[in-house]
Amino acid sequence: PDYVLLLNPDTEVYVGALEALVSFLQAHPRVAMAAPRLYNPTAVCNTVRFASPP
Repeated sequence: PDYVLLLNPDTEVYVGALEALVSFLQAHPRVAMAAPRLYNPTAVCNTVRFASPP
């Protein structure tokens, strides 16, 4: 497969979310991994960021 998606069993995926992730990865071939925005049950966006060393 070109991409692998890891989800928790309680994940809710919004319409268009997967297409947006795939489009981003296709537009940026040097990017190895992408993650969606994560919202808690009260619709507050959780901040999750990872960076690799230069």
